[in-house]
Amino acid sequence: SALRRPDIWPTGDLALATAVQEVKHLRQRPSPERLEKMSAPWRPWRAVAARLFWHHYLSKRGQRTSEISL
Repeated sequence: SALRRPDIWPTGDLALATAVQEVKHLRQRPSPERLEKMSAPWRPWRAVAARLFWHHYLSKRGQRTSEISL
C-alpha cells in the first residue's frame, strides 16, 4: 500500500476528507489538521485506512477502484 509505505496519510486530499466526513457523519469536511489528529489511532497503518476511505468515496459515486488508473 502507498508504495510499501504503510503510514502515508494525505491530509490535503479532498476525496479522503470528504469520505471521512461521510463515514464519521461529521457536519463539515475535516481540515487537514483535524484529519491528522483523527488518524492517530490508525498508525502505523494509515495508508490502509486511506484506501478504505477512497473506496467508500468512489463506491458512493458509482465508480469502482479498479476503473481508476494509478
